[in-house]
Amino acid sequence: MTTNSRLLIVFFLYITLTIELKFSAGALLDTDGNHLNAASYYNILPLDWGKTLGGISDRVVAPDGTVSLVLDRSKTFAGLPVSFSNVTASSKVIERDDIVMVSFVLSKDKNIFPWVLIYDELAKVWFFSAGNPINYPGRQIKNGTFRISYANLGYKLVFCGDANASTCKDIGIYIDSAGNSRIAIDRPAMLVKFKKTRLF
Repeated sequence: MTTNSRLLIVFFLYITLTIELKFSAGALLDTDGNHLNAASYYNILPLDWGKTLGGISDRVVAPDGTVSLVLDRSKTFAGLPVSFSNVTASSKVIERDDIVMVSFVLSKDKNIFPWVLIYDELAKVWFFSAGNPINYPGRQIKNGTFRISYANLGYKLVFCGDANASTCKDIGIYIDSAGNSRIAIDRPAMLVKFKKTRLF
């Protein structure tokens, strides 16, 4: 075995060990390699952001005017800022499988719009929207918490009806009849990454 071959093997072992140490510690990292924390704001992007669709945003897609969370059709748009609040831990750092709340934060005044589930009677699917039950009178709504887990080369979000992990369901994409990529549960998990951002 040549010296160059040995050096290449050592290099790959170093990279593999570094990745394993980061992930084994439960750390969740943004695109800059920093820990996710509850004091910052992020865009949630598909793992292949820039190739097909943009980040998670909101859009009126239903005839009744209901706002749905979608992957933006502009592949260069990073989506709306979100915040994570840690429900069970006092630390600002968000780690793997921590129970968190997810909300859009739309201005420097910190107007917060929590993510909620709304049932679409026509599609027979639970979709994500943002706001409070009073914003959607007469609709079936579920409040709950979220967890972030490792998935392949990225992360996935899961929605939990309560603190029991057995109730958690993967969050994925439902393509509606108009071609909107709506964020929904009970779909194949959508792989995401988190890009730190500032409020508008």
